[in-house]
Amino acid sequence: MLVPVFVLSRVGAKLLGAAIAVRTGRSELPDATTLGIALSPQSPVAIAVIVSFSTLYGGGRAPGLAWMTTAVIGGAVLTELGVQAVARLRGGLRFETGAVPS
Repeated sequence: MLVPVFVLSRVGAKLLGAAIAVRTGRSELPDATTLGIALSPQSPVAIAVIVSFSTLYGGGRAPGLAWMTTAVIGGAVLTELGVQAVARLRGGLRFETGAVPS
C-alpha cells in the first residue's frame, strides 16, 4: 500500500512543479506534461540513501526499514514503468519549443 502512495506523491509533486515552472519560467520550457514526465523517473539518490540507511542502522532490524526499502525500490520500478508507458503512448518526449534538454 505504501508504494502507490509514494509513487503518486512523487509524480504528482513533479507534475505540479512542472506546471508552476512553465507558468513562471522561461518560454523555452516544454509544456508542463512533457516536463513533468521528463522529471519523474526515480533519482538514484533515494535508493542510495535507503540502502545506506539499512546498512548503517540495523541491517534490517530497524522498525519500518523493510517498509521504507520496499516503498523506495518498488516506487522506482513502478515509476519507471509508468513513465515509459506514458512516453510511448504520447509518441515519446517531444520538446516542441526547440529547446534541447540539458
